[in-house]
Amino acid sequence: MVFIFFMFLVFALAIGSRGFLHPDEHYQVIEYMNVFLGRFDHTVLSPLEWKEMMRPWFQPIVYAGPVSLLRSMTGLHPYLEATLLRVFSACLALVWLLPLFKNTLNQMKEVKMKRSLLWIFSFIAPWFVLYLSVRTSSDTVGAHLFMIALSLLGLPFEFRNVGRMGVRNLYLFALLCGLSILVRYQMIVWVGWSFLYYLKQRKWSYRHILSAGAVTLVICTLEPIFNYWARGLWFSSTFNHIDQNLFHGVAATFGTLPWWGYLKIFFKEGLPPLCLFYFYIGLRHIVKDRSFLIAQLVMVSLIFFSLIGHKEARFLTPTLFLMSYMLALFLPRLRYGPVALIGGLNFLITIALIFKPAYRPLVIYDAIDEIYKKGQTIYVLKDHKGRELTFELHHYQRVHPWKVESYGPGVNGPVVSSTYAQYEYLLTQDCALKELSYPRWLLRNNSFGWRDRSNIWGVWLCGSSK
Repeated sequence: MVFIFFMFLVFALAIGSRGFLHPDEHYQVIEYMNVFLGRFDHTVLSPLEWKEMMRPWFQPIVYAGPVSLLRSMTGLHPYLEATLLRVFSACLALVWLLPLFKNTLNQMKEVKMKRSLLWIFSFIAPWFVLYLSVRTSSDTVGAHLFMIALSLLGLPFEFRNVGRMGVRNLYLFALLCGLSILVRYQMIVWVGWSFLYYLKQRKWSYRHILSAGAVTLVICTLEPIFNYWARGLWFSSTFNHIDQNLFHGVAATFGTLPWWGYLKIFFKEGLPPLCLFYFYIGLRHIVKDRSFLIAQLVMVSLIFFSLIGHKEARFLTPTLFLMSYMLALFLPRLRYGPVALIGGLNFLITIALIFKPAYRPLVIYDAIDEIYKKGQTIYVLKDHKGRELTFELHHYQRVHPWKVESYGPGVNGPVVSSTYAQYEYLLTQDCALKELSYPRWLLRNNSFGWRDRSNIWGVWLCGSSK
């Protein structure tokens, strides 16, 4: 029963956390899928990435098949399409999380602990693992495929079951590793080190390991075929992406951090004081279990990505997923109290995230979609820098594109505000508020002193239209 409840929790998180955690989750997957399906032309994509052919088409093409079929059969709502893609990510997560729970329970000796399965699940799968698990980004999907591959080899309790693993599992491992690299080429850091590790361990013969490595390489070479399918041109998006970022300085334009920058990101986004506990677990595992694959993967990925100037937490998604493995290994050493406390906190955070859109303005897109009619005009205001709001999420515009003009006193029709100052101003006009990206009680007293904060979006009907 608890297993079913946990599955329900993961699916509820996938359904409830609408939108994207990082823009690339949308622009590099969903919008590419729409261009492949012919719904939009390439002008909705990044001009630089389109011109330099920097993005792989494998994941968008895979998603395009079922989305196109369902769209033709049922006329799917774009929000439902995006939700189904997140549910697919949730299914991939459960493929490796559920066996992890089962194997962890087999290691447990304390009877009382086994009776508290919900806290064990929430302890092993922290809120950030689950939240990342339901995203549609290439970081998440590539990491899921790699984690499923590791689970086939018995991880994380591999070193406690020393027997030889089946050769069939090795080739399945190689197949999934190849697919993970095809989704996101940076996965080669984790995949490459795994093969080196098993070569040294000699759990299989050199012939089998090298043959499995060849399977992974062959799958990786399929990238230009999918790119040709989408663009009609033969090119390696991996080579182009590396070339543009390393030799043309594209990555640096998004900001750089020193080599220790991931520590700053971890403590800033890791929800103190829980982040201190996870930092201790990771450090302890690296120091005490450094001869094992999980610790080595964490070390190698941290070193590699710390040497790259542009840093984002999502780049380490596979390493963050490996935290579940480290927690599973550490769990038998703990008593019931700490597990219940940390697991309970994670559970409460996860529940809160179910009711929080991953991207708040998506609530506004939904509200506009409900009232918008073809040919109608949407009015927008200028912010304190003279910039007008633009609607860049083309996927969520069923009537595309929306007609947008500047707001002026006396207009009749829908108006969209994007800052607190604009919200304050429209309250004094002949306008009725229909939807707000933040709860109204939060803005009523403006305790945070917001004025020009972005993402405080509102949909209004002004003039006779209200």
